[in-house]
Amino acid sequence: MMWSSQYLIWILLLFLVYSWWSAGFFIVWCTVFFVIALCSFSVSYLIAWLFPHPRPIRQFQNIHVLIHTWGTWKSFPSDHALGATLLAYGALLTLTGPIRSIVMVCAVLVAVSRVWVGVHYPRDIIAGIVVGSTMALVIQQMLFMG
Repeated sequence: MMWSSQYLIWILLLFLVYSWWSAGFFIVWCTVFFVIALCSFSVSYLIAWLFPHPRPIRQFQNIHVLIHTWGTWKSFPSDHALGATLLAYGALLTLTGPIRSIVMVCAVLVAVSRVWVGVHYPRDIIAGIVVGSTMALVIQQMLFMG
């Protein structure tokens, strides 16, 4: 779980970028993904600023965390859950076959592992998934249907 919470998201990102590169859609999908990610993380930080929730380590001094994070001020919404949701959404739109399901399962594993290792509450994960899903759908509609 420690490995999943820290490194699996980067493996998913590299895999998705490689898939886009090998399919000949690198520029298009990287641009779309960048726009969606930029908007999503901006909304995430706005929410964190408006509704501050510290990480479990700040609220429970005796909690045993399995990994350490860069900062302790932002817990809600989870950026890892948001990013994993965006990667799963990218896989859903661009990949086919069982590999799409594998990416989805890995994205869920990233999100769940963040609670497991003690750096997030379940509400943080749910909020990250909601923000990521909502922003991906909104930006996709604006880019492709606008």
